[in-house]
Amino acid sequence: MAFRVLRTIEAINQDARLSTDDFKSLGVTLEGDGPAMKYSATRFTFEVDGDALIALLELPLLRRLWIVQEVILAPQNLALLGSIELQLLDILRAVRRHSYKDSTMTLPPAAVAGGNCCARLFEFVDREYGGYAGQIIGLTDLLRCGHLFEKTKSRDGVYAFLGLLPQDQVSHLRPDYTKPLAEVLAIATRTAIEGNGRLSLFSEISHREGELESSGIPSWAVRVDRESGDWIDGESLPSYIPPSGRLDEIQSVAWKDTDIMLLLLQGIVVGIVVEATPPCCKDISLLGKFFNLSIDLYKAAAADHSFQVSLRALAETLIAGLSANGSRADSYDIDTMEKLLTCVSELGQPLDQSRAISDAAARCWISKVVNHCVFFTEQGRTGLGPQVMRKGDSVAVIRGAPVPVILRGHSQGFRQLVGPAYLHGIMEGEADAMLDSMRGHETVFQLR
Repeated sequence: MAFRVLRTIEAINQDARLSTDDFKSLGVTLEGDGPAMKYSATRFTFEVDGDALIALLELPLLRRLWIVQEVILAPQNLALLGSIELQLLDILRAVRRHSYKDSTMTLPPAAVAGGNCCARLFEFVDREYGGYAGQIIGLTDLLRCGHLFEKTKSRDGVYAFLGLLPQDQVSHLRPDYTKPLAEVLAIATRTAIEGNGRLSLFSEISHREGELESSGIPSWAVRVDRESGDWIDGESLPSYIPPSGRLDEIQSVAWKDTDIMLLLLQGIVVGIVVEATPPCCKDISLLGKFFNLSIDLYKAAAADHSFQVSLRALAETLIAGLSANGSRADSYDIDTMEKLLTCVSELGQPLDQSRAISDAAARCWISKVVNHCVFFTEQGRTGLGPQVMRKGDSVAVIRGAPVPVILRGHSQGFRQLVGPAYLHGIMEGEADAMLDSMRGHETVFQLR
């Protein structure tokens, strides 16, 4: 199997070398300049050995948290496949290139997890053309990948990274496995926010059923204590275009002056959730059922003449404004999704619905709905939000956050961060205009 894996790596990398000027443009090709990771519209011209690729992705070493520290600190990274020695970067390039060229390949859970870890490791290891080439890696960058990797103890998701950072940047963090987990996660998240002046970590917030009520961990803390689950957690939602966020305008809170579990942030409420679907399950075969639920919600909202709703806006929302390759959806992409919803709403035949779903999947990123809810605000805006959101939650724009967020009020006066959202009509510069119009009249949200 080792030789089959090697041949697979060599074939994929040869394809990448020829089309990216000897890997110089590989990073740009993979990531692009849009709102999400990019995927190719064309497949490989050769057959990839799927069993060999899965064997590679299921290697436990690629999923263990300690490898992040090893690859960042090592002057060069070598890997052994049986008796074969090769550069780790060659492995990571091949894995990342394959996910770019063939994102639809069905993989077992361990291989999916391995692929996600390899994608992040690639950014660290490619020191010439990777995502962090020429940049200083900070705590935020490390916390954004902590949930991907397997760890021995829950606090390792924070403590394993401390040796990679200047001590003056993590002076509030010292390895102490007796300290409550909630406090460790709160301090780490706050340190990252104050360190880079942004709320980019809010894109990583993902709560599971019952956690907001019972975990005891601040709702705004990044959960690097557990591994992400492809069947449990939703895909990340796109950021504002162009990127937005000015954390320097947020009310500053000194460590000594506040409860460590409380985060004060400045922003505005832009909507109240008046209707929401249950979350879409991971089973793609049930997408038609979820689209039916979304259409039923749309019809109910349309019957309420107190606000306007749009089927086209719902179509764009269901794909989070993205085409199948991760770029911004064009009018034809949205047309295709709208045709699917029309077919569903008119109770088309199962074969017609199946064909419409296939057509939409070929052009649009329809898997964005998985483990997310569709919702409507009181103004008729459509949105895609976290799986634990519910009717009565608020949609807010917070200074420094790259995405709108869902907030939930609490009887004790504070709010909880339910998670990031996509809200149609405010993703392309409108959020900044809203904040500017409310300057001096914003709310200071007390998040706990």
